[in-house]
Amino acid sequence: MDPQTRGRKLLDYILDGNEEAIKELLAVDPGGIDFKAETRGDNAIHLAARRGNVSLIRKLYRLGVKAQSKEPGEEHGDALRS
Repeated sequence: MDPQTRGRKLLDYILDGNEEAIKELLAVDPGGIDFKAETRGDNAIHLAARRGNVSLIRKLYRLGVKAQSKEPGEEHGDALRS
């Protein structure tokens, strides 16, 4: 599965609270999970934080997901302008 598809599935699973699917997806290949939600710039850590899922935040951090989704100099919401 390509990284963008995996990222979208991960975000969907987080939004749905589907812990088992999250574990299965991350167990197969932990790389390529830094997908940003196109409308807000949110990533998996942001969504897990909104859900209060501290254990998932820790796991994602250990796997290398960045908590900061913006690049230096990028304004929040730039994805909407492009």
